[in-house]
Amino acid sequence: DPSFAANLRQRWPYILEDEAQDSSPLQESILRLLCGADGHWVRMGDPNQAINATFTAADPRFFRRFLEEPRVRRMTLPESGRCARPILEMANALVRWASHEHPERTIREMAFEPQEIIPTTPEDPQQNPPSEECHIYFRAEPFDKVDDEAHFVAHAAAHYIKRHSDHAVAILCPAAWQGAKVIEEFKRLPNVPYEDLLRTTPEARNVARLLAAACRYVGDPTQPRPLVALFRELAAAGCWGEVPTGQVRTLSAVLRSVAFPEFFFPKAALALSERLPANISLSPEEEALLGRFAALVSRWLRASELPVAQMLLAIGQDLFGERDEDLGALAICHTLALKMRTLAQIHPEMRLLEYAGELEAIAQNRRTLQELALPDAAYLTKPGVIVVTTMHKAKGLEWDAVYLMCVDSLEFPATVDDPSRDEPYYMPGRAPALEARKHLERAADEAFYAGESADVIAQGRLETIAERLRLLYVAITRARRNLAFTWSRHNGSRPVGPALALEVLRSWAGALSPEEEPWH
Repeated sequence: DPSFAANLRQRWPYILEDEAQDSSPLQESILRLLCGADGHWVRMGDPNQAINATFTAADPRFFRRFLEEPRVRRMTLPESGRCARPILEMANALVRWASHEHPERTIREMAFEPQEIIPTTPEDPQQNPPSEECHIYFRAEPFDKVDDEAHFVAHAAAHYIKRHSDHAVAILCPAAWQGAKVIEEFKRLPNVPYEDLLRTTPEARNVARLLAAACRYVGDPTQPRPLVALFRELAAAGCWGEVPTGQVRTLSAVLRSVAFPEFFFPKAALALSERLPANISLSPEEEALLGRFAALVSRWLRASELPVAQMLLAIGQDLFGERDEDLGALAICHTLALKMRTLAQIHPEMRLLEYAGELEAIAQNRRTLQELALPDAAYLTKPGVIVVTTMHKAKGLEWDAVYLMCVDSLEFPATVDDPSRDEPYYMPGRAPALEARKHLERAADEAFYAGESADVIAQGRLETIAERLRLLYVAITRARRNLAFTWSRHNGSRPVGPALALEVLRSWAGALSPEEEPWH
């Protein structure tokens, strides 16, 4: 629709796109249409931090292709004040080695852009942490299994946080099950402040809890118990500011006695006090609060006829659409609504109470929310707290001290012949999921398919090798001052060796006198 596109271009003359290295062909096509021939399209991205290509439609080659277009003006922003210089230099050393010396020649061009991070200038307000405060630790000997590694790292991090309560600390793992081993260790340690962010963030769980309470009541609106539970959840979340405990208790008792549907849908234009039982008397503040709650619920009951995703978006707009500080929660609400829409497409027979159960599983950290990275889930790092999460979820954040676990040859393969997680034990040399994805890409069109190799398994493995190198690069650059690497001889049930990149970095750091013992 050319006229519709023209109206949108007039509304948005400038398009600013962040994380452009993770753009998919569909997203890029939409933005091209919005921009038009005469628009302004500013794309910010770092191809060296593209870590989603092997399991989404994103691929850094789309952004690289864009940079080569004749009308594109390319500008670099190489300065970063996040990390101390030794950590920046280590990240640059990884890029140089992968670009010039990697044993797979294809990887030398596939993995990284040959660019380096440089420290900020003295005039920059964000100065790099002092080099003398930076320590890099390589475990001299591997652990036998991940359980032993998790025990060591958990105790080391607990000791560190006790001595540096003003620092933020993270333990980053390639896979969530490895981080779960660390969580088990923390549960055995007394008074260790930690957060389990392997599945979701506290912020995402709080939003899911509110939406679940709304769904549970709207799905069964004649029952007083879910109505009272919804009111209590909204009050606890601060949706009306600070509500005294006595008021919450009083209004909860009132809600147990109101008549449905007359309370929310009166037959005549009755004041709120006229819709309450005759023996109930409320203060003006209590009556105002109850009126706001009644208005919200009546609106949500009407919205229950919409598809579940639209209903959740309407609820989210009511709860988080007014204040700038709630925009992160609104973004989480959008992600949850899309997740429920996907469920509705797969299971059209689902009802609101079943969606409430799905949202409650997310709120109780029993279900993951992979669609959200930690910054997108409104998460901020906290001094004095140890975070346990995956390397993928950590993208966009930073901590004073970072422990990188399981840096081995299975998680970070170096050649197409190395063991790979996509290879089932009962089908050696085959990778069904990878093969299916590559054949689909080939069948789609040239925009998707790279076409460098006729061997789909080899091509997919090369993409995995390149992406895991970028994942290691991202993980390294999460650390501001202190960085530790560990690995085990067995990753799950599979025997492994150290990642080749780890050996290269250890050799590179040898000239810098790396720490022989964990820094404290």
